[in-house]
Order: sequence, then structure tokens, then C-alpha cells
Amino acid sequence: MNLSEELTQHFPVINKLSDDLFYTLVGVSFDILQRRKTESVFDSDPDLEALDRLALKQAYALIVALILEAGRVQSDPIAVRGTLSDNNVPQSKADIFVEKYEAEQEGLFRTLNETSFNYPHIVGVDWRLNYFIKSNSVERENRPIYFLKLKTQEPSPIPSASPSAAGSVEFSCTLWELLDLQAKLRDAAKQIE
Repeated sequence: MNLSEELTQHFPVINKLSDDLFYTLVGVSFDILQRRKTESVFDSDPDLEALDRLALKQAYALIVALILEAGRVQSDPIAVRGTLSDNNVPQSKADIFVEKYEAEQEGLFRTLNETSFNYPHIVGVDWRLNYFIKSNSVERENRPIYFLKLKTQEPSPIPSASPSAAGSVEFSCTLWELLDLQAKLRDAAKQIE
């Protein structure tokens, strides 16, 4: 998981929190991220009100960043625990965070999927070739036109679930446009490797 250096400086702040306060802050953070609560809870919760405002802000920022980064890369609990132990988080706090992460993982993935943008995956191609001999405006054309139908599938918000909504994208192109598309796809594939 990639956390900025600015955020990793706040690990000592969460290490100073009691386990009960850390448990409350982690729970509130998940609730806010999944829209079950708003940040006004910081003013109404007596445990969180008692905490120094700067320490609360730093701890909350770090916990939210941990949750979002773990959800973004769809980390398993072992990887999350490893990140916490690499940053010298006590075992008791790591257990609290990982248990809550496991319990909220499915809802977190759903929320992240709803609030993010993902291109659909191409899962198939249908094509046909039409050869135009003449048109209404020109006596002789003699040119091929390719009709392509890309079958797509939206990625699932939950890694273990089956993919969701299927769709398609249809377009037509000339031979040169098709060759240009092919070259661009090869360049994209090379950049990914």
C-alpha cells in the first residue's frame, strides 16, 4: 500500500491513543466513508470531543487514508496487517483495524465502486466486412467498411463476486482507421507491460 510520507508521520499519534478510543475512531471512520454518519459525529461523541483537535485530525486523516488505500488496491487483511506492523503499530491496534476492515470490506468496495469511475472491460468482439461498390452520390466507390461490435462488461465492485452489467459498443471504420486502432491498442499494451 502506498501512503504518503506526510501521512506516515502520523503513526505515532495513533500509537498514543488508547485502544478504546482507537476502536471508536476506526468505527466512525468506516461509518463516515460509507455515508452512515457525517463528520459532525466528532462534535457529538464525548470520547472524541475530549481528544486534542490536532491529534484527532491527524489520526482521522491517517485512518481514512489507510482504509481508502486498502480498498483501492483491494488489499487482503494480511497485507493490511503487514503495513501496520511495518509502521510500528501495536498488535492490539492492528487487530482492531484489521477486524473492522474485514467486517466492512464488502461495503467499502461497493462504496468505492459507486464513487469511482472504471472503464468497462472488453470481453469479446464481433465484426463483419461490407464492401461498398457504389453509393447515391458516387457511381463507383469500391471500398471496404468494417463494422465492429465490442462486447463489454462492467467490473464487479467486489473481487470475489461475478462481473456485473454486460454491454456493447458498436462502430464502423475504414481499413486505415482499423489499422490505426490496432496500432494504438498495441502501443497501449506495450505501455502496460
